[in-house]
Amino acid sequence: MMLHNICAFRTSIITFTLFLIFLLNPFADALTGYIVGKGIMSENAAFSPSQIFRLFLTVILFVQLKHKQKFYFFLITVVYLLIIEFTSFLLHQYPLGLLTGIISSYKLSFCLLFYLVINRYVQSRNVEVLDIIHYFILSATIYAGIILLSNILGINFDVYGDGLGSKGVFTSGNGLGIFIGVAGLFSLYTYFSTKQKKEIIRLFLFLYVLVNLLSKAAIILTLAIILISFFYAKKVYKIITIIGVIALLLYYNSYIIELITTATSVVTYRYEHADSLRHFLLSGRVEYLDYAFEQYSLDGLLLLRLFFGMGYFVSFRNPFANSFWDESSSFLECESFDIFFMYGLWGLFLYISLFVYGLKKAMQIKGKYALIFKIAWIVIYFHSAFAGHVLFNGMSIIAFVTILIVLNNYHKYNENSISVS
Repeated sequence: MMLHNICAFRTSIITFTLFLIFLLNPFADALTGYIVGKGIMSENAAFSPSQIFRLFLTVILFVQLKHKQKFYFFLITVVYLLIIEFTSFLLHQYPLGLLTGIISSYKLSFCLLFYLVINRYVQSRNVEVLDIIHYFILSATIYAGIILLSNILGINFDVYGDGLGSKGVFTSGNGLGIFIGVAGLFSLYTYFSTKQKKEIIRLFLFLYVLVNLLSKAAIILTLAIILISFFYAKKVYKIITIIGVIALLLYYNSYIIELITTATSVVTYRYEHADSLRHFLLSGRVEYLDYAFEQYSLDGLLLLRLFFGMGYFVSFRNPFANSFWDESSSFLECESFDIFFMYGLWGLFLYISLFVYGLKKAMQIKGKYALIFKIAWIVIYFHSAFAGHVLFNGMSIIAFVTILIVLNNYHKYNENSISVS
């Protein structure tokens, strides 16, 4: 009887935790986005509703980190990140910079804590990996539903200004693109595995949001969803689709061209005005990267930064230079370089190793539709590496860790047993 009560209590704690992470978190992000969009609070302000909510989540997750080795591993990682920030603080002596660095360290720590706790529950079979997919898809449905409702009510915010794009009441269009796009791939996998008709409706909702976001990540993931759908569709549906597309192109030629032009206007503009493919892929980050390497100094004791970095606030900058105080942000939104500047070669090695580990796990997944998982991991990782907005974004980091948990455990399960509400 006592064992039954303990198991029931553990199950309720896990359910409560997943409810907070996936089903309640979107409303905290929506509240933050609305406050920021109305100018009541700046986008990177401390103690936003999202940050307060994630701090609460951190406490909930931390008390569940009972495995001794993982507990010490987490603490050592947090202490290591804080040592880097406090060491940098001894040089720049700027309290606000220290606070910024601590917040950055907290984001990475939350990412690790989320993975350690939820992954342990999945491995111990307290929760199925299919339940994680279930919760993630539902979370994306809530995000998409809020965006749709805000668009209908006319309280949405533009992604790029001048009426281009819509991110609902949220602050991060790029974070939404990653989150909704990955959920779209998971939903597509669910549909092909279970043939549940409601997933088609959900997919159209996700595609609606992605097309409105207009970001490169959103467009790439939209194309991925469409092409995968076509690839796995039955032959008769492929023929019908091809004939239908040709008919639409012939009948609505001008309208479709205008629609495609509008939907891809941001990407088209950047491509036409880019000096090279490098400039196009990295957008305006090329100038930032060039500037970063110009500022990067290894003189004297700064040589140590090559191996361990100097944290979020200092990053590539020289803390002894006069121009140091004129910079408002050292974030390059290109996380392969950000990780290098913040945490040195050691951090970059771990970052690349994470990709290799995820890809190896993806390759172990067998089944007719396993390609979808591989595409999801490759897209989100390369977006992180070259376009940012993942590891240091509270929205997309949930998608990143969720994929990693799924890849790490899904090869143990039968793809025909999915059930999503």
